[in-house]
Amino acid sequence: MTTDTQKFEAAIAHHCDGLHIATGTAACCSECLSENDIEDTGDIDAMQEELYAIPDEGNFSSAQCDSCGSNLAGDRHTAHGWRQEEKLDSDSNLYHLTICVDCLLFHANGDLPETWQ
Repeated sequence: MTTDTQKFEAAIAHHCDGLHIATGTAACCSECLSENDIEDTGDIDAMQEELYAIPDEGNFSSAQCDSCGSNLAGDRHTAHGWRQEEKLDSDSNLYHLTICVDCLLFHANGDLPETWQ
C-alpha cells in the first residue's frame, strides 16, 4: 500500500521533474520584483535586501500548487525552480512558482507531511 508520504514524494517528482527548487523571492526574478514594487536597478544584492525586508506570509488560494499539484485550498508561497544543468544568468532560466505549505517545508527543510492529498 502506498503511504501519503510516498504519494507526496511521487507528486513532487512528477511536477518538478528535473528542477532544483528554492523557496522564497529572488532578485533575479522579474515577477518577484514586480509583485513587490521593487525597481530593477541591476544591483542584485540591494534588490535582494529589499525583498528580504518584505515578509512572505503567503496568500490564501485554491490554485494548484506548482510543486506537488495539490488543488486543496490553502496558503501559497513563492519559490523558484531551474534546471540544474542550466546556468542562472537571466530570468529566462528561472521558473517563478507558487507552492503549498507542505511543499514549502519540504523544499526548505526536507520535512515530509504526515498526511497529504
